[in-house]
Amino acid sequence: MCIRDRNIASRVDSYLTNMKLPWEKQLAITVVSVGALELHIRVSEDELKFQKTWFKNYPTQVIVLCWERTLCYLGVGLDSGLIEVLKIPSETRFLKFSEQASIQAHTARVMGLYIEYSTGYILSLIHI
Repeated sequence: MCIRDRNIASRVDSYLTNMKLPWEKQLAITVVSVGALELHIRVSEDELKFQKTWFKNYPTQVIVLCWERTLCYLGVGLDSGLIEVLKIPSETRFLKFSEQASIQAHTARVMGLYIEYSTGYILSLIHI
């Protein structure tokens, strides 16, 4: 599930709070989340009930997701132009993830994403 806060005031507040200032030497961490990725697993075969298993917060909006079934890769395209690739192995029943790549591919919002399993290439689209 991909979640984002559409309220402009909340997004501006989050961007300013998460901003790394020039005199800060530490890596910037996400203090206030604008976007998030959550995994919910169905807990009952009889009912449509789900339980949140894990989540990952982002300092900018999550715009697009791309699932590559063969490699168990989830591509995440962000408003900032960042592309993240997470491996979510089926052997763990998708209960764990590991970050495979974090690429600042663009300076504009990622509008489309595709992972080609045979080559490992990542194709992305932006709106100019």
